[in-house]
This record gives sequence, C-alpha cells and structure tokens, in this order.
Amino acid sequence: MQRPLALGSTEPPWPGGLRPVDSWTVMNSAAQGDLDALRVLLGRDARLANVEFQGTRPLHLAVREGHGDAVRLLLDAGADPLDITVRNDDLVTVARDRGHDSLAEVLQAAGARARTRPNVEERWRAAFTPLDLALWTGPFWNVRGDLDTARRLAGDEPDVVIAAALGNAERVLTLIDDVPARVNEPRATGKRPLSASVEFEHAHITRLLLERGADPNLPEGEMAPRGSALHAAARLGHAALVDTLLAHGADPNTFIDSSGSATYAAATPELRARLVAAGGRLAPYDLVWLGEHDEAIRAVVADPTSAQEGCGTVFAALCTLGMDALMQRMLDAGARMPAQVNGCRSYLLEHPRMLERLLGSGMDPELRDWQGATLLHEACARDRRARPRPERIACAALLLDAGATLEAYDADLCSRPLAWAAREGLADMVDLLLERGAAPTCSSDRPWASPLAWATRRGHAGVVARLVHR
Repeated sequence: MQRPLALGSTEPPWPGGLRPVDSWTVMNSAAQGDLDALRVLLGRDARLANVEFQGTRPLHLAVREGHGDAVRLLLDAGADPLDITVRNDDLVTVARDRGHDSLAEVLQAAGARARTRPNVEERWRAAFTPLDLALWTGPFWNVRGDLDTARRLAGDEPDVVIAAALGNAERVLTLIDDVPARVNEPRATGKRPLSASVEFEHAHITRLLLERGADPNLPEGEMAPRGSALHAAARLGHAALVDTLLAHGADPNTFIDSSGSATYAAATPELRARLVAAGGRLAPYDLVWLGEHDEAIRAVVADPTSAQEGCGTVFAALCTLGMDALMQRMLDAGARMPAQVNGCRSYLLEHPRMLERLLGSGMDPELRDWQGATLLHEACARDRRARPRPERIACAALLLDAGATLEAYDADLCSRPLAWAAREGLADMVDLLLERGAAPTCSSDRPWASPLAWATRRGHAGVVARLVHR
C-alpha cells in the first residue's frame, strides 16, 4: 500500500475529527498485524477501529493478511464484523479465499456470515425500518416525506428524531427536558434530530435544538460524516437557517457522499456566495458539475494542482459528463493527472475517446490507486452494484496500447488484471487479455489468487474452460 496524500495531514479536517495520519497509521498497523501500535492508537481513540478510506477499513486489512490477534483486537474495539469490502465481499469470504479458515470461524463467532454477492446498498440500508423509509429514501438522506405513513408508524410517542421530522415540538421538548443528551441522539440509521427538523422545514424546532446544544457537525451514517443539517438548509434555499447553523459552528464544507458539500448544494448563487464567505470551498471539480466552466478554467490557470481535488480529479467529472472539449481546455490550462487516483476511478473509463486524450496528455497508463490497482484492473472490475463497465473492452485496449502492464499485481486481491476479470466472470475481458499475451498461469501468482482459482471459486464455468484449454 502507498499512503494517499489525503491521509498525510497531522491536523484533523474539522474540530473533533480524526487526524488523517492516524487513520493511515491504524490501516497500516492492521495490515502488518502490529498489535502494539494498534493498542496505542485504539486506546487513544476507539473510533479508529472503524475509520474508512475508499471503502476499506482496518478490519478488512487485518482479515486479508490473516492477522488473527489484530482481528480480535479490532473486533473488541468495535469494528463491524458484518462489513463489506470495496470489492463486494463479506469478511468471512475474504478470509476463506485466502485460506484463513480459523479466522473465518472467529469472524462467524462475532456475527459475520458468508453471503453470495452482498450488496453494499443493502448493507447501508440495514438499519432503515419502514418508519425511516417513509421519511427518507436511504443513507444519502433524500427525503421521501410520506408523512401520513410516518405518523401512523410512529404512534403517540415517537423518538426525538421522528418527532423533529414530524414537527412535534412539544414531544421534542419533553424528550430533551427529560434527557438533555437526546438533543443529539441518533436513530440506528445515524439520522439526528437537527437535520430531521431542517429537512422537513420546521425552523422553530431547529432553533430550539440549537439553543439546547445540538451539534450540526456530528456524523449521520457513512454517507454524511459531518452531518447533513447545513447541507439540507442550503439545498432548500433556507437562507435564515443557513445563517443560524453557521452561527452555531456548522461547517460549510460538510458533505454528503455523491451529493457535494453544503456550499456546492446551495439553491441559489447568492446563498452559495454566503457559504463561500463563511469558508466554503469550490474546487474545479465542483465548478464543472455546477456548469461554471469558465470559473473552473480560471481556477486551474491560477493553481494547476487544484485540478487534482475532488473525487478522482476534475478529469473524472469531465469524463462522466462526456465533456471532451472542456477537457482539452483544462489540459491547455495546465491541468494534469496525478500519479495516484483513489476515488471515482471508473469515471475515467466511461468514454474511450476521452481516456485516449488523457493518455496522450501524459497520464500514466498504469495510474494506480493506494492499493496498487491499475486502471487496467479497474476495467476488469464490476461496480458496487455488480455491473460490468460498459466500455471495458475498448478502454482496456487503449490502456494496453499505451503500455499498461498485463501482469501488474494489486495489494488487495494480490491478483493480475486477468485474475480480476476471471473473478468477476467477464469472459470477454478474459478473451481480450489472453489474446494480448496475458499468461493463464504465472509462477508469481499466489495459489489462491490465480485466474483459475478465482474463476473456480466464484463458479464461472465458461471462464474456467477458457483458462484450462488455452
């Protein structure tokens, strides 16, 4: 693994947040099975047991490397045995794939179970009851707002979150008078009273909660690590509530995954300017999504490295939006792809002509992530919903023509691109890689991570036949 730039800072990204360097250290210690370092880190802050970077947590790394004592230590500190890896595997399967059978038993004793093609979205939604789903669509906190159903399901004594969403100020006040800490008490989903009151536009309850000590920056599930109250107020265009939340310390750069920051989400340019004045930042990546193309170019001219901010760099946004001409303007302005890209990598493989332009501008055809997976590996993967990349064949051919290595290994699956394709059952990609010279077997393959081993374990009979009869 190579430390990402995002995990190098010794300063927390927000007050009370974890230091990125500690997140990296606990990840690395878990991967190495360094119990002394883990004990020190977890003793300092137990939240590090569940720290996440690009879908990977310390427990995932300890399991894959077979460090049983480290796994037990992390589980005792609160790590989730039911978690799903970025490659859509449960942890029991990760252990068994690698021959760590006794470790699989430890995980099962802790509540983990083997599942066929676990769905990460199902995992996120596991805590959502019918009552939650009457009000919200899921962990991205889009509002469904079926209030009649919610009132029926909530009964006469809703908890503080539901009472705030339904506008029941009397119930909210009764609950926090009884137990003041309830002002920040989340439901199992992570949803808190403050954002619930904002999302359903109960301004009087929002102000009441803030007066009683509600913190607008507490996490609300995996998708909103800094809360969603300000994001909701900005999205709804509630200038008065935005001002009130900012006055109580809300961070204008708080974000919801795949939904941008509160500053990005602002309903009007005037409100966005207010958030920028309060410290909100818009990278060229954000400006492209907002349609502020000339402003994005000006930002890159002023600071070419700003093009590397955002999920997968500004080029990821341009590729997924199909903005070929704007990409050329960005390149002419001095934007370049960094040596490592971790987020939104698949966006770069959506339009072959744009990938070809990036390769022609000097982008490394390997372009590894922090765990050593190349773009060719990425072309051989399915997305988080188990769908293959539509342009995988054309993009893989471009990468190979540009010099991508057929036999590169990543640190997570310890596999070559051919093995990734075999694992995913992508017969057409297996055929392409074999035609381009990939070896069906390689002496440097780990026995459990060979193309044939992956295809056999995953039950891809057609791929098995191709590999055996090659």
